[in-house]
Amino acid sequence: SYELSLNPEKEKSQADIWFHLAGGGGGGALSSALFKRLIPSPLLLSHYKVLRKRLPSSYLAIHCRATDMMCDYPGLYQQHRDLIDSYKAIYVATDNLEVVRFFEQQDLNVFNFSDLTTLGRRPKVGRLAEPKGPPTLHTSSMDSERKMKDLLGDIYLVTQATQLISNSAGGFISFLRHLRKDGTRESL
Repeated sequence: SYELSLNPEKEKSQADIWFHLAGGGGGGALSSALFKRLIPSPLLLSHYKVLRKRLPSSYLAIHCRATDMMCDYPGLYQQHRDLIDSYKAIYVATDNLEVVRFFEQQDLNVFNFSDLTTLGRRPKVGRLAEPKGPPTLHTSSMDSERKMKDLLGDIYLVTQATQLISNSAGGFISFLRHLRKDGTRESL
């Protein structure tokens, strides 16, 4: 099973973890402080390290949110084209298969290890936008364990990247940037 266990010295409830890691009111600093107290199971960490070995030592991470909060990923590519094209490998952390396909169409060596190809549809839930276009992670009926495994994989691979670029807005990209800034890359 793919589980996270809390650092026994700093016990927190699952509700606290969900609230702060979901973006919301915690902000990047609080979320990353809490995230660093989580200890991935050895099996899960081993899985992420295998994925990391599939990437070259230097790669660019691009985060593009394309569900309830759309980022302008074609604009991101145009704005940073020289930088993006200078990398031999690009890891695209996204919740939408169309984003991966877009960067592949730019003749880039694109990696994404999330299971975006088997996403099923489900009706609008809560404040998420009505699903339009291809299925996305947020609107899928995919098993929640797989969603969490893919999400944590994206977090791990973004923290390990040489550089991160994004024009996404919201709590998650702030969280990712803070993890990279506060040395999480070296501690994993």
